[in-house]
Amino acid sequence: MKAGMDGANVSAAKILPLSKIAEEHQQVCRDLIYDNRRFEGDICTYDRLTKLTEIIAGGLLIS
Repeated sequence: MKAGMDGANVSAAKILPLSKIAEEHQQVCRDLIYDNRRFEGDICTYDRLTKLTEIIAGGLLIS
């Protein structure tokens, strides 16, 4: 809102119910939101953005 946005248009027909999204995919999205990367020393062993990109490239699987 500070930048001037005070609303958004959402197409309800395009929203997939959470119960239809595989739990693994939900967790990857949560990991992205909360920046839950995993490291061994200085090396990132789990990058949630890379994982989400792989899921999207393969097509969003529903449960």
